[in-house]
Amino acid sequence: MDRRCCTLVTRGAAGDTRVMRATRLSQTLALLAASLVACAPAPTQLIVVVDTDIPIPSGLDDIGVTVTSSELGTMATEHQALSSSAPLPLTLAVVPSGDFLGPIDVVAEGSRLGTVVVSRQARVTLVRGETRMLRLDLVASCIGATCESGQSCGPTGCERIEVRELE
Repeated sequence: MDRRCCTLVTRGAAGDTRVMRATRLSQTLALLAASLVACAPAPTQLIVVVDTDIPIPSGLDDIGVTVTSSELGTMATEHQALSSSAPLPLTLAVVPSGDFLGPIDVVAEGSRLGTVVVSRQARVTLVRGETRMLRLDLVASCIGATCESGQSCGPTGCERIEVRELE
């Protein structure tokens, strides 16, 4: 038998059997490794995307996102100072700890010189093993708008804060 690096080289019928066994072993190990990766639980997360049609920086100079729950308190916060070259949309990933899936409240606020100009709120519940996206647009038509309790101003006017279907 001649061994070179990682290759098993043999001669004759017995050698063919050994090569086949080595090949089967490597295929089995490859399948096992692939199945372990495939069996790893998919992450549970919420991707929050915030964008605006309000001029930057003359209309907004900061966007903040706060993620809270009544059970866990503040889960995440993010602020981005805006300039004319600010990269939007602002994106924030929220990964729950433990078994908690919600409800989760997400508030996006657009500010100018430290004063909130426009805000948007949503309440979501995550789905275990899935990545979902929540888009919150801060729109000019919502500046100064007042919505009823349980609603928040969005692209189509006042909308319920409970979001049933996430992307």
